[in-house]
Amino acid sequence: MLVVLGLFICFLALLGNLSFDGFFLQLNNLSARYLEAGARRQGSFQLLLVGLTAVLFLIVGVLRWHNLRQSGSSGGETT
Repeated sequence: MLVVLGLFICFLALLGNLSFDGFFLQLNNLSARYLEAGARRQGSFQLLLVGLTAVLFLIVGVLRWHNLRQSGSSGGETT
C-alpha cells in the first residue's frame, strides 16, 4: 500500500515540475477544487480515487507476486 501512496506522491511531484514548492502548489490546487465542488462531484472524485488506488494496488501486487511468494515460503528470510 505504501508503494501506491508513493505513486500518488510521485505523480503530484511530476505535476509540480519536481520541486518542493510545485508539489505543494498542486496539492493546494487539488484540495481547493475538491472543497469547492458539490457533494455529487466529491463523491465522484472519491469513487475515482478508490478505483485508481485499487487498480494500482493490483498492478503492484501482480508485478511483485513472484518476490512476495518467495519471501513467504522461506519464512521471511532472504535467500
